[in-house]
Amino acid sequence: MTCRLGFVRASYLVLISVLLAGCQSNTIVTPFRSPSPGRSPSPSPGPAGQLSVSPSTQSFAGTGATYNQSITVTSTIASSTITVTPSSGCGTGANALVTFGNPSSTDGLNFTIVETPQKVGTCTVTFSGTSGGSATLTVTVNTATVTTSGYVSPNSTQASITVVTVDGTAPTTTQVPVNPTTVQLASPTSTIPLPAPTGTVAYLIALEDNGGHVLSRNTVTFTVMPAVANTFTAQLDGVVAHVTTVVPTLQMGTAFSGPITVNASDASGALISGNAPFANAFTLTDNDNSGHSSLTDGATTALTVTDLSPNDVVILNYDGAGPTQITITATIPPP
Repeated sequence: MTCRLGFVRASYLVLISVLLAGCQSNTIVTPFRSPSPGRSPSPSPGPAGQLSVSPSTQSFAGTGATYNQSITVTSTIASSTITVTPSSGCGTGANALVTFGNPSSTDGLNFTIVETPQKVGTCTVTFSGTSGGSATLTVTVNTATVTTSGYVSPNSTQASITVVTVDGTAPTTTQVPVNPTTVQLASPTSTIPLPAPTGTVAYLIALEDNGGHVLSRNTVTFTVMPAVANTFTAQLDGVVAHVTTVVPTLQMGTAFSGPITVNASDASGALISGNAPFANAFTLTDNDNSGHSSLTDGATTALTVTDLSPNDVVILNYDGAGPTQITITATIPPP
């Protein structure tokens, strides 16, 4: 590039100096222009909101509204709505593992959602807000049932289920919302639903009559697995409410050693039978203090023996030299 300069006035000296510099460096000088008045740079967008959910995992010990739980979804920037998106494994409609109520909030930051478990299984749920962000929740639904054996009174009309411990400690209201629970039986041998918190669970199971009298019971321990329909069996023991005995006719001078009749019945009046032991073993006492008679139950021979089950055989021993009117008294402890 070649620059030629003619005679210039002094007022153009500054401009000439600039042009000369441009010619020497082979650059093009663009005159400075002031920005147009009233225009400002565009603002940068603010950060998107973030979501969190508490708790982030939930386990339900059964299905239905009794086992409802709530979660809180929190947004760092106020959102107008929260969208709930269950994964494909959660199912939909009547086949959904868990249904979700409408998110409720008073400040746009904290949303409460009520969940109702409907079906056994596990899945994840995603929450998203209009201000951005997402959070996930893992839900697990358990169920359990028990089939009773041992002594089941024909007059049983309801079952009482108490969760005693879960993994060695008393259950929380989240694990077992209602404790004990009462279940009406379609028949004495009905399969009974159980609360099913995950873990090693000790249950007190009792069958009752219409008056709420306990007819049979037992405390049993089961391991409840998560996300499955657990099935168990439990032996129940008869609860003794009444005992009658029948002693054979004795004759002076004639020795006797043989069984006596012992009838133990429950509070409904039904005779307790079967192989299961009594829930409250009772004692039988021979009131003859003459020394001429005694009772034998198993390996024990004494004036007082303990009757452990309906299968026990109680024998009266009489040497023929004592009184012939012998009275047997039963002492029944509370169950």
